Amino acid sequence: MISSISEQLFTPVSARFDVIVAGGGPAGFAAAVGAARMGNSVALFDVNGALGGVWTAGLLCHIIDWRNKSGTMAEIMTRLRAEGGAAEDDHSYDPEVMKYVLDSMARESGIRVQLHTRVVAAQHDLGRVSSIATESKSGREAWQAAVFIDATGDGDLAALAGCGFEIGHPVTGETQPMSLMAVLAGLNDVNVAPFVCGPRHGHKTPKERLLSILREGGLEPSYSAPTLFKIADGLYALMGNHEYGVSALDAHAITQASMNARSELRQIEVDPGIRTSW
Repeated sequence: MISSISEQLFTPVSARFDVIVAGGGPAGFAAAVGAARMGNSVALFDVNGALGGVWTAGLLCHIIDWRNKSGTMAEIMTRLRAEGGAAEDDHSYDPEVMKYVLDSMARESGIRVQLHTRVVAAQHDLGRVSSIATESKSGREAWQAAVFIDATGDGDLAALAGCGFEIGHPVTGETQPMSLMAVLAGLNDVNVAPFVCGPRHGHKTPKERLLSILREGGLEPSYSAPTLFKIADGLYALMGNHEYGVSALDAHAITQASMNARSELRQIEVDPGIRTSW
């Protein structure tokens, strides 16, 4: 059995842009839109199948403190309302409508978006990134730009370019736990109202009620402050899971955490006692 393989790659340059943004989450999307609207040619790459990152692929479904934000954030919320994707509390949203809004803004701004694409290498000249390589169903491609913006969330592009980085607590290395969001449909709005967080209901008390009813159903959620957000009538987002001690640099560990999280959320969803109360 061999212990390694040798590869020699010659990757064709597909295109050159003024600005390339790696990562299409909230920060990367805003950076791409801002650069494009200033007249730059912009390419935006994201590993997920939709723009929005934690907003869409992550099913966050709730934006904190957006009222203190202007510019792109305010525009997104205005468009969400116009498309019927903003909840009554004006903080939660329908992730499918969010995808549509972000797609529309990217198209209108003239951004060259490529999804399902991961940045896998970076080259630099005299300390400045000059090109990157991506991999996707199109194979391995190279891209050049005058400016590169790392909005991957994990600093992947910077790390690939040779920048130094630190992970977790400086002594223990501990990081924040991972969370898997769930979207619940068919809930009774009247019955579930006491458990819903938001400006109208507050946050602490609904979380305490939700934790109590989960415990009454014989469940002890890994997240001790389970949170329920209303998206629309009968449609809710649940944050009821935390995965502790998982390395974000270990694909196998992330896979196991994802499977464990789905199992826990399924248990919460189908428990007969909880469903009767909800």
